[in-house]
Amino acid sequence: MQAKAEWVKKIRDTAIEHLPDYRPHIIDTDSFTPKTIKHYTGHINGCVYGAPEKSLDGSTKLENLFICGTDQGFLGIIGAMLSGITMANNHCLMN
Repeated sequence: MQAKAEWVKKIRDTAIEHLPDYRPHIIDTDSFTPKTIKHYTGHINGCVYGAPEKSLDGSTKLENLFICGTDQGFLGIIGAMLSGITMANNHCLMN
């Protein structure tokens, strides 16, 4: 846990070299390793891709909670960005 916290701090410190300081606006943090992913998802070798159930419209069982990213059927970095744009267009900007 301590190593994860140290890495989170390093990542944030690096990010604010290039971005406005967003840290006062953080309300929650989650960090994980491939070991964590394998434990909770069963993904082979802790791979972050490939949720077994896909929801291309990002819908969940919770009202107004939508998921975007590579597990929604859009692969890679570009796919994750396209997923975010698609979910924002479909669920935030069109309403």
